[in-house]
Amino acid sequence: MKLFRKTILYLFLASLPIALIGTGVLYWLIHKEIIHEIDELMQSDLKKVEENLMKTNPESIQLTDWNENPGITIVPDNIYIPQTLKDTIQGKPGKRHKLFPSGS
Repeated sequence: MKLFRKTILYLFLASLPIALIGTGVLYWLIHKEIIHEIDELMQSDLKKVEENLMKTNPESIQLTDWNENPGITIVPDNIYIPQTLKDTIQGKPGKRHKLFPSGS
């Protein structure tokens, strides 16, 4: 019975570093792939926005702060920007639009 316990302990201690390293590598690979996909999505969205802005005449919509060179600004991680959605459904007269968090 002592040999069996020693064998189990040895196998457990041998497999623990392998499991920890494997978990770390798997996490890193998944995180890298997610970041890559988000970057691709943001670049494709930027191209669509640029195309739409170039099709639109800025004088026709009378924008006071028109930017002919749209771009993506990198924001530091320590700045929190709340994401909100505006309810565009007209309610009863006198009621204002509500801001809903994007998670709902």
